[in-house]
Amino acid sequence: EILERYRRYCLPEFVATEGSSQHLKIDTPGIHSHWLSEICMDICLLGTEHAEPQIQQRSASLLHELFWSCSQEGTSTGRSAPIASMLVSFVWRMLSRVDYLSNFSARSQLRKDLLPCVIYVLQSSPGNLLRALWRKLCKGLKSKGSSDKFGGFSSVRTRFPSTHTSSRMGRQEPKDDPDVLDFFSLLNLALRTLEYEGSEEHLEKDGAGTSRENVQLWKKEFLPSASQISTADARSMRKLSDDIGSTHSAASETASLTSSTVSRRWFGHDGSLVAVNAAHQLVWELYRILSGVPEGESLLNPSVNGRGDKQQYSGQKTQSLPYTHVDIAVFVRAASSVYLHALALRQSDIVVVRTFKVSAELIKIFGIKKFLEGVGETLQHWMRVISLQCGARRAVVRIEATDLLELILRSTWHAYGSFFRIRVPLLAVQTEVMERIVATAASRYYRDQRRLSATFEPFSNVNAEASLVPLWRTLDRIEKQPASQNVAFRGALIRMAGKLKKLYRAYIAARVLSFIHGSRSENG
Repeated sequence: EILERYRRYCLPEFVATEGSSQHLKIDTPGIHSHWLSEICMDICLLGTEHAEPQIQQRSASLLHELFWSCSQEGTSTGRSAPIASMLVSFVWRMLSRVDYLSNFSARSQLRKDLLPCVIYVLQSSPGNLLRALWRKLCKGLKSKGSSDKFGGFSSVRTRFPSTHTSSRMGRQEPKDDPDVLDFFSLLNLALRTLEYEGSEEHLEKDGAGTSRENVQLWKKEFLPSASQISTADARSMRKLSDDIGSTHSAASETASLTSSTVSRRWFGHDGSLVAVNAAHQLVWELYRILSGVPEGESLLNPSVNGRGDKQQYSGQKTQSLPYTHVDIAVFVRAASSVYLHALALRQSDIVVVRTFKVSAELIKIFGIKKFLEGVGETLQHWMRVISLQCGARRAVVRIEATDLLELILRSTWHAYGSFFRIRVPLLAVQTEVMERIVATAASRYYRDQRRLSATFEPFSNVNAEASLVPLWRTLDRIEKQPASQNVAFRGALIRMAGKLKKLYRAYIAARVLSFIHGSRSENG
């Protein structure tokens, strides 16, 4: 009787009159392991595509409640991996709904209910089971480079013609199963939805209605806890109170309040870290696939793969090349988009450091040529987020960002003999990066003043220059401690650092002149 109702559920009168839902036919799965959980997931996922918003939200909330109860049971009984293994097929079902989810806003309730379920499966499922899923997704990468949907690789197509027959490339085959590119798109959606939205203590007491609505929504979705002031904020507030002669009553009052800041911070941190690690696992799985085929070594970085492992192929049957150079460029573009997206959003220091490390491994595995070809026009944005983290206040973040920048410069010099592909994007974003660092420091300064109920004092040039000190230390390290013994590379790197320092001094001078000009205008 239950299965009969399940079959009747997919009738057209129960779904939307327009869209893909009315053409969706559900095949009842055979009675095998975890068949009941798959039926529940199919019914709820079909409900998320209903025309009525209430039915959409109710179906998504039921799925969220199912996965949450499974996570709680797994935590209490110590069986998280076996329980999550029942729900691995949910990731495969979600891949076919990436385009549908992208139509909703990042903070829509539908995405906030479904995407944490994907993160839970990726976090708790057994590693071998996920590796089987990665291999299945990587098989769908074949011939993706021949599609104009992933454009921007005309130079690659000219230098590396496809090994597939023209009849196969000319035929437009229908898309049946999801592939690895859909999974990277799903990770990007998850990163945007699970992003940390900021602390409640930083919102104005008399803020706009949107801020108040967000606070009320956060209180319903997350558990409240006592507010904690970080060491850096406490130090800055103490210094500010000493300068203006104020008391610490505001700080003690803030510490006594309860908010959802800590819960949301950990929620965003865990979700982003799982998404970045999942993308990294996919990169390594493709590396294992390519390194296991003799012809696949041509698609990898020769400096990393040339370890004298040729003997492992002796006596084995020669396999054909599974992918083309354009397919690998498309894969690198998709993987780097996840890393770039993670670096561009508001993340914890641990997530930022981890993203820098996996980005460096991506360059080492596939080479700088594949990386530059893959990132394409987003290279300038890469230079922007890296330069911004080079001026971070915490040394651990600043060092990782500097190491990645030096790796890109060193690999580009080794491949092309110059910095001509990196120099212009890097120099073009420096002024914008310094403006953003100063603006962030100024907003923090004024926020501390409002928290202490102090008299308003403008953000001085001394404070602005102090906020740029970490960036100056990074530039000084690149100039005086270049990570290479190559004389030509060291000379080029020193000249590059000298130009960056000139831009730094020019920005400071322009800011001082602007401040003096504004003071004269007010006095005049």
